[in-house]
Amino acid sequence: VWTYSVEGNTWTPRPWSGGSLPPMLWHNTYEPSSGNVIARDPASGDLWSYSVGASEWTRFGKPGPINGYGYGDLMTYDTALRRLVLVLMPGLQAMPSQVWTFEPTSGSWTRQRAVPPQFETGEIAYDQSAQRIVVFGNGVLATYDATKDRWATVPLPRSLSHPLTGAGPLARINLTMVYDPVNERIVVLGGEVLTSPSQATWQPVDDVWAYKVASNTWTELVPSRQ
Repeated sequence: VWTYSVEGNTWTPRPWSGGSLPPMLWHNTYEPSSGNVIARDPASGDLWSYSVGASEWTRFGKPGPINGYGYGDLMTYDTALRRLVLVLMPGLQAMPSQVWTFEPTSGSWTRQRAVPPQFETGEIAYDQSAQRIVVFGNGVLATYDATKDRWATVPLPRSLSHPLTGAGPLARINLTMVYDPVNERIVVLGGEVLTSPSQATWQPVDDVWAYKVASNTWTELVPSRQ
C-alpha cells in the first residue's frame, strides 16, 4: 500500500503492521464515516477495510455476493445512502446484472430489486452534488438513485459504433472515471475507442471530459493527443 500527497507530489509506502493480509484485491473505495478504504476480493467476495493511520487490514466477517466472473464488477460508496453499492456485471454470461448494498456497521448485504442496464464493461463514480451513482462505458451511460433503488439510462447521440457523440466522448473501454467535488462533475479520462468495428480495432486516447448529471451535458476539458 502506498499513499500519495497531491500537495507534495510524493508517494509514501505504508509499512505493514502485521496481522491478516488480503490475498488479492480488485475493487476499492473510500468510506468517509470510518475514514478507511474498503477493498473487495472478486474471487471470494471478501471485503477488507484498510486503516491508513494504523496501516492495518481488517476483514469483514461475512463474504459478499459473487457472480462467477467478478473482475468487471463495480463498487463505490453512496454518501446519501451511507452504504457501499456493488454492481455485479456478468460480462458475456447469460445472466442479468445485480445491485447489492453493504452496511459497514452491521456488515450486512442487501440485494436491490431494480435491475441495472446490461453493461459489457464500464466505470463507476458517485456524484455527491446530484446524489446519483454514474456508470459509463462502451456507449452506455446510466445513473442510479440508491435511496429510491431506481436506474435511469441516459439517451446519447449516435456515433461511430455506439450511441455517443459529437456532444460527448466517443464510446470507450478501459477508462478512468472520478467525481470532482470542487466543480461538482464527473470526470472521464482516456481509455480505448473503437476505430474499426469490422476488425475490432481499438485506439488508446488521452482526452479528458466532464459530465454534469443535472443538465446531462458533456464538456471536453483536454483534447486527445493520440
